[in-house]
Amino acid sequence: MAFVSYSSSSFKKIVLLDEHQPIIRTYDVDVINSAALSAGDIVGKGASGKVRKLARTTVKQDVSSNATIPVNDATLFAANDYVWIGSESSAIKINSVDTANGTITLASAISCSEDDPVVAVGAGEAVGILLDDVSADGKAAVLVHGVVCKDYVGNYSAYTEALPANIKAYEFNGIENRIWFKAQY
Repeated sequence: MAFVSYSSSSFKKIVLLDEHQPIIRTYDVDVINSAALSAGDIVGKGASGKVRKLARTTVKQDVSSNATIPVNDATLFAANDYVWIGSESSAIKINSVDTANGTITLASAISCSEDDPVVAVGAGEAVGILLDDVSADGKAAVLVHGVVCKDYVGNYSAYTEALPANIKAYEFNGIENRIWFKAQY
């Protein structure tokens, strides 16, 4: 087993295994809220069809019948995204995002609890791992199949967040059968 070092990639922690050769695809990238993406970030495909940083986080504190929801990472979301939150029965539209205060404002008021999952439709479903830093919209290489050292994946903890109960597993596929996360060797 050896690490693959692509001269065209900033992310160097891809493990070379004969049975799981790395497959890399080029995608259009959507930088949300001017928050640059880093090599090693897991990306999901947004409503625009472009990849962007995986949009999964949690509610920061209990909310009772309010449209403004404090979240642990508001930079992941954009106005007009639809999100699943906690036990809500359907996705809800985001009207605005306040990254300075860490809140998203929804089209309708809801109640939710601290640590409830918040997942964007589409952008919350992992596509692969970004191989280069990206600071503006454009094209970028994404690892869609292979083995990586999970300690170097920037937002691995967001990927492992529990999904809201109303998302059926067969409707929201992960990347576990295309990308394998291994501990440091």
